[in-house]
Amino acid sequence: YNPEKAKAKFAEAKKELEAKGVQFPIHLDATVDQASKKGIQEVSSMKQSIEAALGTENVVIDIQQLSTEDYDNSSYLAQTAIQKDYDLYNGGWSPDY
Repeated sequence: YNPEKAKAKFAEAKKELEAKGVQFPIHLDATVDQASKKGIQEVSSMKQSIEAALGTENVVIDIQQLSTEDYDNSSYLAQTAIQKDYDLYNGGWSPDY
């Protein structure tokens, strides 16, 4: 984790993107199951870290709190790429130890 390096790399990328017509800030959707307190805390922390490092004038993380059913249907149970309508995903499986 190196915010200064991230800022420098982002500044380089921003010049190229602006030359191609990209407008800032870039908005990224991050989904989370609204029933998961831990999940909401995790995605909120990620949002805070990214926006603090790159600046909200550059990147904004839009947290999309979904019902458990909608969250599962857009992630674990999605059958096609179009059903996965988000930019950032912080889900996964891990064993119960």
